[in-house]
Parts: sequence; C-alpha cells; structure tokens
Amino acid sequence: MSGGETNQAITPGTTVGGGIRNTASAPGTTVGGGEDNQATGLWATVGGGQTNVVSGTYATIGGGNLNEAQRPGATVGGGASNTASGNYATVGGGNFNDARAYASTVGGGDSNSVLNVYGTVGGGWSNTIFGSSGTIAGGAPTDFATAITISNTRNIVFDDYGSIGGGGNNRVGSDDANRTNAGFATIGGGRDNIASGNRSTIGGGTDNAADGFATTIGGGRSNTVLAQYGTIAGGGPANATNSTTISNTRNIVYDNYGTIGGGGNNRVGADDGSVSGQVYATVSGGRGNVAASSYTTIGGGENNIASGVYATVGGGDDNIADDVYTTIGGGQTNTAGSVYATVGGGNANSAVGVASTIGGGVLNDATGDQATIGGGIGNEANGLSSIVGGGDSNNATGQYSTISGGSGNSVLNDNATVGGGSRNNANGQFSTIPGGLAAQTNLYGQWAYASGSFATAGDAQSGLYVLRNVVPADTDEVELFLDGTSQRLVIPNNRVIAFNIQVVAVDADDNAAAWQVSGMIKNIGGTTTILGFAPINLIAQDADFTGNFLINVDDDFDALIITGDGSNSPTRFVAVVRTAEVGL
Repeated sequence: MSGGETNQAITPGTTVGGGIRNTASAPGTTVGGGEDNQATGLWATVGGGQTNVVSGTYATIGGGNLNEAQRPGATVGGGASNTASGNYATVGGGNFNDARAYASTVGGGDSNSVLNVYGTVGGGWSNTIFGSSGTIAGGAPTDFATAITISNTRNIVFDDYGSIGGGGNNRVGSDDANRTNAGFATIGGGRDNIASGNRSTIGGGTDNAADGFATTIGGGRSNTVLAQYGTIAGGGPANATNSTTISNTRNIVYDNYGTIGGGGNNRVGADDGSVSGQVYATVSGGRGNVAASSYTTIGGGENNIASGVYATVGGGDDNIADDVYTTIGGGQTNTAGSVYATVGGGNANSAVGVASTIGGGVLNDATGDQATIGGGIGNEANGLSSIVGGGDSNNATGQYSTISGGSGNSVLNDNATVGGGSRNNANGQFSTIPGGLAAQTNLYGQWAYASGSFATAGDAQSGLYVLRNVVPADTDEVELFLDGTSQRLVIPNNRVIAFNIQVVAVDADDNAAAWQVSGMIKNIGGTTTILGFAPINLIAQDADFTGNFLINVDDDFDALIITGDGSNSPTRFVAVVRTAEVGL
C-alpha cells in the first residue's frame, strides 16, 4: 500500500496505490487510487475513480464512478454506472451501459445493453441487443419524453447476428423469444424500421418493414416487403396525410422475388395469402401501379396494372395489360387484353385480339386476332389479321383486310383492301379500292375508284373486274367467273354500267387469241339488260386456234355473262372488264 487514507490491501500480493477507502482484497488485485473502489476478484484492477467494484477474475475498471466488472476478464474503461457482467465483456465508458453476456461490448453512450454473447453496441442511447453476435453502432430512442417511451422507441436487435447502424426505434429480428429464426438481419439507420425476415436488410428511411427471407428495402417511408428475396429501393406512401392513408398508399411486395424501385402506392404480387403464386414481378417506380402476376413489369407512370403473366406496361396512366405476354408502352387508359397483345401508346386504345397490335393514337380498337392498327383515331381492326394503318374512323372487319389510312373507310369482307381516301367501302372478297372518295366494291376481286358520289358510295365510279376459267377442248359457252368457279359479275340494282372488255385465251398447244368489245348494261329495279354493244373486235389470233368467246346477260342473277368456246385442246380464258358506273 503506497499511501492515501483508510485504504486496505487485505491479502498478500495486493496493491493500493493511494486515494481513500479503497480496498484490494484478493490475491494479485490492484487499486491505483480514487475513492471507495473495490478490487475483490483475483488479479482484478481498478485504475481509479469512485465507488467502482471489480469482482471478476482478471477484470478491469479504468476509472469513473459506480462501475462494475463482475465476471472474469470483464472490462469497464470508465464513465458512470456501467456494468460488465459477462465473461470478457467490455464497456468502454458512458453511463448506465450493460455488457451482460460473454465477450459482449458497449463502446459508450447511455443506457445501452448487450444481453447475448459477442454482441456489440458502439454507443448512443438505450440501444439493446438480445441476439448473439448482434451489432448496434449507435442511435437513440425517437421519443425522449418518459422512461416508457424511451424503452418503446429504442433500437433493438432481437435475433442472432442482427445489425443496426443507428437511428431510432429500429427493430432487427422478431420478438418471439426464438433468437435464430430471423438472424443476420440489418438496418443501416433511419427511424421506426423493422427487419424481421431472416437475412433481411433495410438501408434507412422510416416505418419500413422487411418481413421476408433475404428481403431488401433501401430506404424511403412505410415500404413493406412480405415475401422472400423481395426488394424495394425506396419511395413511400402516395398520400402521407394521416396514418390510414399512409398504410393504404405505401409500396408493398407481396410475393417472392418481387421488386419496387420507388414511387408510392405501388404493389407487386398478389395479396392472396401466398408468397409464391406471383413471383418475380417488378414496378420500377411511379404511383399506384400494380404488377400482379409472375414476371410482370411496370416501368413507371400512374395507376397502371400488369396482371397477366409476363405482361409489361412501360409507363403512362391507367393502362391495363391483363393477359399473358401483353405489352403497353405508355399513354393513357390503354388496354392490352389478350395473349401477346400490344399497345405502343396513345389514349383509350384497346388491343383485345390475340397477338393484336395498336401503335398509338386515340380510341382505336383491335379486336381481331393478329389485328394491327398503326395509329390515328377511332379506328377498328375486327377481322383476323386485319390492318388499319391510321387515319380516322376506319373499320377493317374482314379477315386479312387492310385499310392503309384515310377517313371513314370500311372493309367488310375477307382479304379486301382500301388504300386510303374517305368513305370508301370494300365489301367484296379480295376487292381493292386504291383511295379516292366514296367508292364501293361488292364483288369478288373487284377494283373500284371514285372521286365523290351523287348520293351514296359507288354511284359515280370506275371499276375493274377479272374473270377466268378453263374451257375443255371443243366445248362451247363455258362461263367465266370472278373466282374461276362460281362468282359472277353481278350488276347492282339501279346501276348503269358502260364496259370495255378485253379477252385473251390460250390452249394447251400454245395457240392464242385476243378480242375486245365495248357496250352498256343496266339493272333497273331488278331487271338487267344489255342495251347494246359494238361488234366484237378480234385483236389477234393464231391460225390453229379455234376457240371464241361471247357476252350475254343473265336476268335471273342480274349478271354480265362472258363465256368461252374451247379450242382443239383445253383452253384458259381471262377477261378484263373495265367500267364506268353510275347509280340512279
């Protein structure tokens, strides 16, 4: 005993350097000085300070006030009212800190506790670790008002290997007394965050919850991941005015591997109680978007829904891609409603046919399977593989029908085409209107053009018809047809037609002939007559060709009839009829 007052070095080999009322009572113990310090454990040391007690073997208190090192190898560097009660536990300093478990550490701060082995609290206030090997770097309660609110709003690590970087009222692991089922969870900082899933991570922000295995939330506010491997990078409630709207408008990942980049009120997966039914869905950002099925993607925008598996909405507003592999690039209130359907953008477009496509525009409807509308406004492609390039109020109803553009055009039969113009109607199968105004086709393969009308479409137009057939050898008056088998050149009711006919024929022996004739035919009230025609003009003929052709009228079918007489071998006839047509 070197000096001081009322000090006691009770056992041989003990040392008291000085101070007052210090006691070194076990072999090898040392008290450097200070007041009312006690070194009672074997080879324990108190450097100084006041009312410090070292009762653990090899334990050390550097100084401070009212500190305790209770277990073997425990250390308190200084501060006040700190306790190192676990074997080899350490409290660096601060106030009211408690390192209670084996090899636990509190660096400093106030009222921090490590209650399980290998845990570490760097500092801060009222941080608590229950799980083994947990870490809290710092932080403090979010409410300092009373002891109750301090206790309820501090940082806590419940499960093994959990980690909190700082902030306040953050929770890592699950408060279920099982310290192993939600381990390795991490919160970087922020406030009121909960990482309760095994290996879950929250970078920061506030009121975020990472509940599933290996889930990640980068930050933001009130984001929730309920499933495994889910991710929310950030964002928060779309309406943060009160607790109800915050809860109802936050970002949520319901199913495994779902991802939300940010924004507000976005949903990924399905709220059906299962976390594995609608996996790998993604919303990059925006507001109020829902990627509800597996592998669906929404790039951003507002109130978009991708509910078909592999469906995609790039952005825009109120778009719906609700079948498998459907795609909407953007725009507003567009719908891709059948398998493989696509809408590039625009407004109020609807592609509901299988593999149908709308490039853009407004109020376009592609209802036919494989139908396509390039753009424009108010267009319809209702037939299988029908096409409308654009324009206004065009309607392609026939299968494989085409309208390139223009306004108010319609194609009502299969494989018919309108190139453009306005108020043209292609009603005949395989018929064509190149453009112009108010032309109409009714027959197979008919071509028509008009630059206007008197009253109705088709009453002031030109036409082109091609008829054909094969006439057996030495057979007379075999009728030619528009389709080669049955479709006649029917004259519409109350229509007068001037015609020019060119006919060419060739037999199997390569002998040929060509003729030309002009005339007029009319259908008045269902009675069809030829008023007359010029004599048939033989244009050219091989010497060995013996065939011929005739024209006539069939009032029963209201048709212009062209027949061929065969040559010495089977003969191919083709007739081209060019017309000027006027309606009554």
